[in-house]
Amino acid sequence: MDPSADLNKYYIKGKFSIKKLYVATMPQYPKCHWKRITIDLKALPRHQFILLLAMHGKLPTVDRLRKWGLSIASDCVLYGKDIEETMGTSFLNVITRGICGAALLKWLGGRHQIGSWNAEIEWLTKRSSCRVRAYMLGFLFAVVIYRVWAERNQRRFQGKMISSLQRMKNIILELHIRG
Repeated sequence: MDPSADLNKYYIKGKFSIKKLYVATMPQYPKCHWKRITIDLKALPRHQFILLLAMHGKLPTVDRLRKWGLSIASDCVLYGKDIEETMGTSFLNVITRGICGAALLKWLGGRHQIGSWNAEIEWLTKRSSCRVRAYMLGFLFAVVIYRVWAERNQRRFQGKMISSLQRMKNIILELHIRG
């Protein structure tokens, strides 16, 4: 087979196209279905960072810390002492199952039965009928994840707990300041 024949597909109107060769050599990654939640989000950088870690399942929960060789109590400080803190089974379910999710949706005037982490991500990615509402929901999601993560860290490492009412006030205050 002639090696120059392979290069012929990178010509446009008789001229070699470096762009066409470059695009052809770049790896093709699968599309991320939840990128709409994080792209163009005008959240604070700390909210965006924690949101991205959560979306990738990379928050350092107990199960991940143990894989790194750290000795730490396995109970979930948010969900209960009998459940090990992991991304899927306890920490993120706390966010979606109503630490404040349902109340905040009601505050925004929405009706939605909160489900599992994956169901919530799917629901948020389909909220494009009204741009302003979709933006507010994405922003709210980022703030809630950040606030719950911050509370988890306060409980685990400083022994501080806050009431549900105070948690909601903190989230609404952040929405008001940033919005």
